[in-house]
Amino acid sequence: MATSSKVRNYNVDFWRIFLTLCFVAVHTIIVMPPALGGKPNLTVFGGWAPMMIPFFIFTGYFLMHAVRRSKTRNPEMPALTASWKYLRSRLIYFFPCLVIGQLFGFIVNNIYNGIPFAEWPMRLIESLWEICGFQLTGLGMGNNFVGMGNGTNGSWTMLNGPLWYISGILILGWVLFFLIYKFEDVMLGFILPIGWLITNGAYHINNWNPQWGQYLFHTENFPMGILNDKLVHMFFGFGLGAVIFRLIEAIDKKYPEGFGKKGTVLLTILNGALNIFMIIHMFHGFNMSLATAWGLLGVMCFLILLNRDLYNKWFSKIFGFILKPMGKIAMYIYIFHYPMIRVVYGIVGLENQLACFLIVVAVSIVVSFGYYALYTKVIEPRFNKKPAAPAPAAPVK
Repeated sequence: MATSSKVRNYNVDFWRIFLTLCFVAVHTIIVMPPALGGKPNLTVFGGWAPMMIPFFIFTGYFLMHAVRRSKTRNPEMPALTASWKYLRSRLIYFFPCLVIGQLFGFIVNNIYNGIPFAEWPMRLIESLWEICGFQLTGLGMGNNFVGMGNGTNGSWTMLNGPLWYISGILILGWVLFFLIYKFEDVMLGFILPIGWLITNGAYHINNWNPQWGQYLFHTENFPMGILNDKLVHMFFGFGLGAVIFRLIEAIDKKYPEGFGKKGTVLLTILNGALNIFMIIHMFHGFNMSLATAWGLLGVMCFLILLNRDLYNKWFSKIFGFILKPMGKIAMYIYIFHYPMIRVVYGIVGLENQLACFLIVVAVSIVVSFGYYALYTKVIEPRFNKKPAAPAPAAPVK
């Protein structure tokens, strides 16, 4: 069987969209209600905590694609120059949307907190770190001066809490690109896989820490740590995606024609079973530890990206028509949805959680498609100008 790795893999788009909508639901029914004086609904999602893992892996995998592209096109380019060019491409894609999302959060926070308009300029100055995307460094993190919370370091005390992930893509993506570009064998062969094992053994995303981890990793429950836990978790999560790229690259080289009919059938069964199981797990939970869930998601993402089975092919044929446009706006939905939840709850009431979720999803999709059109027609052409076509040959007389 010939490899299908060059064919667009809509299963990646599915997980991006599915997990984005799961985040909207979690923020609507679990995160936001306590911030507004209500009670969260903890019965809807039983296994939602590992939801970031596929995002991490996919981001790192495609970051490694960018490394390969850069080395192929400009093999003599210094690592620092290449990493700055990569950061520029990410800034063009994310930064305008990030600024819009943060400013929207700023306006929503001030209006719903009843802040006098005369205080807005000073609050805007205090919010510049968040607006410029430095959340994951700790600058602007938990800024209760403009946030919706009560001064605790929760995500609702930020202008637009979920945008710490965009901060990580920009900051950690730049650092990781440079390190891999400069020290690929050491990073992919040792530091990143070992770092993933150690950091995930040291703490969980729900702020559990062993004794030594309490002083190394800063979390909401353990504020004495040196490094922000989300920063560390994301860095090695991206790294795992890069390691998977390297592994798949080696497999494609050794088995360019695939694994034969039996191998394809086995991969199809395994990939399909893991996909279905992990989708159900997001809602049910199955009483799995986070380490087990992370491991299964890692294997699932590897099989999806390997793309050597029929599950991805069938999935793409059946759902590609809807996943193709939705895959383009999944990240924009993630960026815009959070302040919308506060606005919609102000209209429909805190007790109408399902209505709030559905309205936020619908409005976020419309806004995201609108921004995508703005990006493709105005922003991206402005900063990535295509070279002018060569002049036509002079007519022969």
